[in-house]
Amino acid sequence: MTTAQLQKIKSAHDLLGSLLTEAGGDSQPADQPAWRQEEEKRWRLMKAVDLRGGDVGDQEWIKVGAQHGYQSQGLGGFFRGSAPYMGMQGKRRVLTDHGRTFVARWEPEFGPYQA
Repeated sequence: MTTAQLQKIKSAHDLLGSLLTEAGGDSQPADQPAWRQEEEKRWRLMKAVDLRGGDVGDQEWIKVGAQHGYQSQGLGGFFRGSAPYMGMQGKRRVLTDHGRTFVARWEPEFGPYQA
């Protein structure tokens, strides 16, 4: 999912919340939507890498991923697409510019980071 797509979803969510408030409804649902939970999970992993200087070894990447609820097979998705969050440099796993932008973009929403 691109940053622009995520922004559209967030805008729609915010609009729906304001409409519910105007209608006298509860604008804060009891549970977060699934897309937001996944986005926060992704952000927490990327933030953990960022706090390690944006550069981790391949085994550390697997360990940090597991600490954030990812199986090793699921971590490959961070390296795919036209704007991947992570890149590979030999046995190192590095946060890309897109990954850094993602971390910064969601920091106000999901921060502060808690391991």
